[in-house]
Amino acid sequence: MADLSDDINFLEAISFKRDDQDVLGDLKVEALRPIVLAYSSNMDRVHSIPAFIVNFAMWTAVGARAAGPVPLVTGIPEIDCECHDGDRGIQSFRESLQGMDDSVRTRDLAGQANLALCVGVNLVNTYVKAAGGSSVSHVAGKTGVQSVFYSMILNSYAAFETLAADLWVEAVNSKPSFAKKLKGDAASKSISLDKLSEYQYDIKDRIGELLKDTEKVSFQRLSNIADAYAFTFSEEEAINAGLKKNAGITQAEKVRHLIAHKGGRVDRSFLRQSVNWPEFSHAAENEYLAIDGHMVCSLVNSCITTAVNLIRLVERRLSARNGTDETTD
Repeated sequence: MADLSDDINFLEAISFKRDDQDVLGDLKVEALRPIVLAYSSNMDRVHSIPAFIVNFAMWTAVGARAAGPVPLVTGIPEIDCECHDGDRGIQSFRESLQGMDDSVRTRDLAGQANLALCVGVNLVNTYVKAAGGSSVSHVAGKTGVQSVFYSMILNSYAAFETLAADLWVEAVNSKPSFAKKLKGDAASKSISLDKLSEYQYDIKDRIGELLKDTEKVSFQRLSNIADAYAFTFSEEEAINAGLKKNAGITQAEKVRHLIAHKGGRVDRSFLRQSVNWPEFSHAAENEYLAIDGHMVCSLVNSCITTAVNLIRLVERRLSARNGTDETTD
């Protein structure tokens, strides 16, 4: 694996912005709420991936303290062997444990969360460094953390892709006139009577669903998503939403594709696509792409920001008076 540095920046991986939660609070089109809620739930799961590890590390430390002088394998020598009582590091750790004890007794959930970040992240970062040179480093060291980071990226982009499709379907179901400007396959292909029979020949409020099911529009690639929104609404709105000319979401798509289809192993296609992306200057052909917490946070944030932009776009267009399509290319 082409390396970055010894610091995996685990804290940053858990620090991405949850702007989707703000959208739920002031959503004006109720028909969109189940879609946005599903997206937010999926992003909760993305957040829980690193959060679980951090909190598990914290509670392991709490349990070890409660059990007495039990060896705690953390990768921090002072803590593992308990032989340097005067060391500032062990003293600081013991103070943190005391803080944990206090927050547990008082059910101070905010205090527990802060301590999980303070102590849990430190344990994870230090453990990964210590495990780096061990015989199990492929499982417990950096490669193990890469699996966590890869999962976060895969799930974040999948959530965005699903949201984009569901929003578009709901928009066209609600206002079939949006489909008038579709081009390419959506405009040229006919729909069989067999397919219409599946809808009992009643597609009044299901035009978007029908177009997606018959693959008149596709959401399998970012370029397909961008075209669907540009043709349905406008080129300008697709750009403003971040579907085009947006390096962040493009990087997320390319990294997701590399992980899903190449197992994360860098190929010539990825090197060619990322030549102008300094974030991936460390990538080497036939090596697994190394990702740290900072990169994960950036890619996940790009997915969330673009998702929120799409929610606002569809909400705005569905709220337009009389359902008229007022925006032109």
